[in-house]
Parts: sequence; structure tokens; C-alpha cells
Amino acid sequence: MNTTPATRTVAERQFDVEDARGRTYRVTRYVWEEERDGAWIELWDMLLTATGGLLDEMPGGGYTVDGTGTFVREVPGSTRTRASRQMETVVPAGATGAH
Repeated sequence: MNTTPATRTVAERQFDVEDARGRTYRVTRYVWEEERDGAWIELWDMLLTATGGLLDEMPGGGYTVDGTGTFVREVPGSTRTRASRQMETVVPAGATGAH
């Protein structure tokens, strides 16, 4: 018997980033996980701003906003994790809640 493993998408942590002009953006790290032998294994992740921008992590630190090339750095002390229960509700830009 072959069964499809359980999967889930989780908002794992949130943090703020700041660009050179001093503008700040809220970022949520989403992880896609698969259940294997009773444990959740991370398959991949994505960093997404509250306005729908994707972030790419840079090798030397910091991030770039995909599509614009804007360089941003993480604001120290701004990280909230799902374990801390201090994350804000995640509502993607343009979401209405209507189905």
C-alpha cells in the first residue's frame, strides 16, 4: 500500500528588513514540510514581504527584493517565531477572505 505523505505550509517566523532609505518591510518565512516517520521535515522555504515581494538571501548577509534588486538588511531584534506566539496574523496582499 502506497500512501501520500502529509504536507503542510507553515509561517515559521517573521522579521523586519530595512532598505537604504530607511523604509521597513515585514517579512514572513514560510516553510513547506512533509511528515516522515512521525517527524516534520522541511522541504523548502520562501521569504515573502507583506506586499507580496520575494526576498533572496545574499551570501554576504542581507537580502535582495526579487525583481527590483533592492538590498535590505534585517532589523536587529525584530524576529518573532511561531514558537514565541508573537507573530502577527499573515494576510497576503490583495486577500479579501472571500472564496
